[in-house]
Parts: sequence; structure tokens; C-alpha cells
Amino acid sequence: MARIRVEDDAYLQHVQEYIEPMLNREKIVSLYRSQISQSVYLCLSDDDYYHIVLRLSDHKGGYDRAFQEIDPTANDLTIRSKIHQALYREDAWIPINPRRYAIFKLVQALRENNYRVFIPTTRRQKHAYIIDCDEQPKPTTRLKLNAEISNELRKLTRLGFLSTTGAKKQRKNRRNEVYVPPLAHDIIESKQAEKSYEKYWLQNFEERLNLSNIKDPINKWLFAEKQ
Repeated sequence: MARIRVEDDAYLQHVQEYIEPMLNREKIVSLYRSQISQSVYLCLSDDDYYHIVLRLSDHKGGYDRAFQEIDPTANDLTIRSKIHQALYREDAWIPINPRRYAIFKLVQALRENNYRVFIPTTRRQKHAYIIDCDEQPKPTTRLKLNAEISNELRKLTRLGFLSTTGAKKQRKNRRNEVYVPPLAHDIIESKQAEKSYEKYWLQNFEERLNLSNIKDPINKWLFAEKQ
């Protein structure tokens, strides 16, 4: 997702000035505007551990999304009330622990190696899966990810920490493709300096992966037993 940054946009500067006085211990991790939809995305952290995503937009964010959405065209009292409600909703805050940091980096690493990650388009389907874009004559094999990773991908997507292309995308083979949005890139950047996060990624993911050959037996732990 291409983004417009705060330093380049007067409206975002206004949003930042509007929201900062409402914060207590929380701090802004990421704030930007989508170049395509013009929606504003805000990621906050509490004690650098619990995080929440707020979306300011005059249109819905898509099917099966549970992140906090606020209509910026509403009156001032309504907007302030919605923001305060979001900040005090405990179930809207989730910890970004080393494992979730590693999930972000996994999606990123797979994409960099020409694999694509998808979450199911219906709740009846349990497993997320990947495809190899280099598969010949064309990518058709779906490799189901294990249940734990699949559940994390679903949750992080529903709460706005990961993004998808949308279930209604015209090209059927590109529906619900998962990608790392700018706010997740900002979370990765903010956590890279913490040794425990990067150590977890290296020991539990990167050192156990061969992304030059996704069907290498070393990658078996990544996938569901039954394909």
C-alpha cells in the first residue's frame, strides 16, 4: 500500500494534533494516509507492547474486519467519543509479542521470495495457504499453513495489522492475498532494536526455512499435516 506521510500532508498533521491530546500513556507508532482510498490509518502502542489500529474513513474497511473505524465526516463530539471508546476497549488492544513480530516478517520474507500468502475467503475454510508464483506452467498448488499460523494471520488481518487484497477482487486467484501494510512495517522497525524479537525470528523461523525451495522437508513445520 502506497502511503502519504505526516510530514507531507497538512490533513495528517491536523489529525496528529487532534489525537495527541487525547492520549495518556499511549503513543503513535504509525500514522499515514492511503494514496488510493485516502483512508487514514493510525497505530498506537501502550507501554510498547499492546497495540491497536484505528481507521478514519468515510467508507467501510471490508468484510470481516474488527478494527476500530471512525467516520471523520461526523461531528466533533461523535469523533471524540468514538476515539475514546476505542482507546478504552480492552479487547481491541493486542500484544505484539515476538511471535507476532515473526509472523509479520514471515509474510514479508515469503513475498520477497515470490510466494504469496492467502487467508480463506469463508470461515468454513480453516487454513491459510501459500502459492509459489514461480510454479510452472502456472501457480496452482495451494500449500496449507499450520493451524497456529493460520489463526494468527486471520486475527492480525481482522484487527488491521495485516492487509488483504479483498474477497471481491476481480482476479479470483488474487482474492484475500495477505500483505504487510505500512503500519506493520513501522512496528517491525520499532521492534528490531529489541534483541528478544529479532532473536525469536532468527531461531524459530528464519533458521528453519529454505525459501529457495518451499517443498524442502526442512519447511515441514510451516504446513498443515494434511494437504
